[in-house]
Amino acid sequence: MTKDNIPERFFRLAVDNAFNHVIITDLEGTIIYANKGVEKITGFKRKEVLGKTPRLWGKQMDPPFYKKLWKTIKQDKKPFHGEVINKRKNGEQYIAIGTISPILDEKKKLVGFMGIEEDITEKKKYAEMLEKEVAKRTKELEEKIVQLTQLKKEKDDFITSASHQLRTPASVIQMQLDMIKREVEKISGAEGLMEELDVLTENNKRAINIMNDLFRIVELGENYVSLKLKKLNLKELVDQIIKSYNTEIKKKKLKVTASIPKTLSFKGDEGKIKNVLIDLIDNAIAYSNEKGTIEIEAGKKGKKVIISVRDEGIGIPQEDQVNICNKFFRAKNAYLKKTVGTGLGLTIAKTIVEGHKGKMDFTSVENEGSTFTITLPA
Repeated sequence: MTKDNIPERFFRLAVDNAFNHVIITDLEGTIIYANKGVEKITGFKRKEVLGKTPRLWGKQMDPPFYKKLWKTIKQDKKPFHGEVINKRKNGEQYIAIGTISPILDEKKKLVGFMGIEEDITEKKKYAEMLEKEVAKRTKELEEKIVQLTQLKKEKDDFITSASHQLRTPASVIQMQLDMIKREVEKISGAEGLMEELDVLTENNKRAINIMNDLFRIVELGENYVSLKLKKLNLKELVDQIIKSYNTEIKKKKLKVTASIPKTLSFKGDEGKIKNVLIDLIDNAIAYSNEKGTIEIEAGKKGKKVIISVRDEGIGIPQEDQVNICNKFFRAKNAYLKKTVGTGLGLTIAKTIVEGHKGKMDFTSVENEGSTFTITLPA
C-alpha cells in the first residue's frame, strides 16, 4: 500500500486521535474541523468550536502578535510558529507552542489554514522551577568559592609567614648542632651522646625541609606557569648537582653516570628546573641500595628535551604508584630508606614541569628501581 492509495479514513483516524490539538479553518478563520486534542487542551467540546474562530480560546496576546500572525499566513503564505498564551473554557490560561500553516490548492491558491497546538504549560513550569533552582545553587556555589578562596589565601599567608618565622631559628639550631657535634667527636666515650645529636640533627633537618617545601608549594600556587625563562645548559646543571652530593654518593659507594650532550640546552626557569633535578637525583640517591647504579640521561627528540633519572633502588610498590605525586604522600617502603621527607618533593617537581608546558612520568618496580622521565619543550 502506497501513500497515494491509503484510505482517507486512515488519515482522519490519525489526525482525530493525535495527542496535539489540530484544527482546520476557512480563509476567515472559521473552524471547519477539530480533533479530540482540542477538547483535551482547551476544554471546549468539538461541537462548541465548529463554526467559531480560535478567538474562543485565544485573544490573550497583544494585538501586534496577531497582526504579524495574519500577515505571515495570509499575505506571505508562510507557516507561523511560536509560543502563545491561550485560555481554557474554565478560564485557566495555558502556554502552547502553535504552528499555523496556510493550505494551498493545486494552483497555489490559499483556501484555508491548519493550526496545531502543543500544551507546554507543565514543561514551562518545570523549566522555570529548574531555572530558579539552578540560579539558587549557582549563587550558593559562588558564595562557597569566595569563602574557599578566602580560606586558601589565609592558609597560604599563614604557611608563608610561619615558614619565614621558623626557618631562621631552625637554621641557627642546625649550625649549633653541627658545632656541638664537632666538639663531641673530640671526646672519647661520647658515642651515646653523638647518637642523640644525630637524631636531633635529622629531626631538625626534617623540620627545615618541611618548611622549605611548604613555602615552595605556596609560592608555586595552584596554576603555576613559568615566566622567567632563560637558556639553560642541562649538562652544567646536572654536573653541579651531582658534585654537591659527592659525600652521599661515596658513602653509599654508588655509581652515578650522566649521559648528556654538552650542547644540549633549552629555555626554563633556572632555579625551578634545578629544584626538579635536585628532587629526582636526591630521591635516586636516598632510595638506592649500596653499590647501586644511577643513570641520568638526556637528549633531544624533535622539539622536545627528554630527561630521565634511573636508579636500582627500592622502587615504588604498585599500590602506591597512583598517589606518588600527591601532596604529603610517601610510599610505605620509603620511610625505611629515607626518614627525612615531606611527601611534597614530587608534587613540587610535577607542578614545576607542567608550569613549563612539560610532563613528568615514571615507571617503577618494587625492589628493582624507578625511572622518572621529564619531557620539556626545547
